[in-house]
Amino acid sequence: MDPRTDSRVAELLATAHRAVAAEAPMGAETVVVRVMGNALAFNYQLKVVDGWGGDGGAMYMPAEAAAAVKELRRVMYQPGRGTWCSIEVVFHRGGKEPEVSVNYDENPGWKPELHPTSFSRDQELFPRADEHIPAWLRELIDEGAELERQHFAESAGDEQR
Repeated sequence: MDPRTDSRVAELLATAHRAVAAEAPMGAETVVVRVMGNALAFNYQLKVVDGWGGDGGAMYMPAEAAAAVKELRRVMYQPGRGTWCSIEVVFHRGGKEPEVSVNYDENPGWKPELHPTSFSRDQELFPRADEHIPAWLRELIDEGAELERQHFAESAGDEQR
């Protein structure tokens, strides 16, 4: 799916762009938004750049932009391939098209690390075929599934006592 040509993706990017532009500090030329996404968590990192390429100040992810990006992750799901682990969008002042980089396969580097069951849940909501599950993700999905099996086995044992 090409984020530049899919109409729903373009609409969500435009919504996020408007929200970010409305909240950007004065003098901001670009805002780089990096998002890590998972079924149970999202992490937003914003970098504001002024017209001279320097630090343009700090800002938080506007709620409307966060909602659009969460929906974007759902919309960009591809059956068998999954959805993105992280996305970087560079929003420019003056209506220039945003630059979009999508990461479907590399570990986004959650800090702090997410609990492995969050990756099992993500696999349930956005299933990937085996050939589209990178080794790092397979390890976390398997660990999460094992932890859930142990939890349910312990819970069943408690009920029998």
